[in-house]
Amino acid sequence: MACYIFGAGSFYGLDRCPRADDFIIAADGGWLACRKAGITPDLLLGDFDSLSTQPDFPNILRVPVEKDDTDTMLAVKTGLERGETEFHTGMIIRPAMMAMAVSKISTFSVDCSMDTFFFM
Repeated sequence: MACYIFGAGSFYGLDRCPRADDFIIAADGGWLACRKAGITPDLLLGDFDSLSTQPDFPNILRVPVEKDDTDTMLAVKTGLERGETEFHTGMIIRPAMMAMAVSKISTFSVDCSMDTFFFM
């Protein structure tokens, strides 16, 4: 099982398609990338500052605009809280940034490539 995170940044596609048992999170504007890819997320979270309106979607976790983490970082933390250790994203630089940030708050070691990172 893996966790796929769609963020509001530039989306370059996925190296593999999510399976039925994978958990998919759209972080705020990542909703648009998710929908463009034809994927329905399991969870939409964010403060919705990247979208003109909050989508009509049943599984929304709305977070305050003023917070310490980005919506994408909150998506990673949500995945970790679920016990996920394998993450995929279609964004180029963010996996390394997120992995470094999360490694500062967790006991996991991190292995990441262009669009995939693992917490071990």
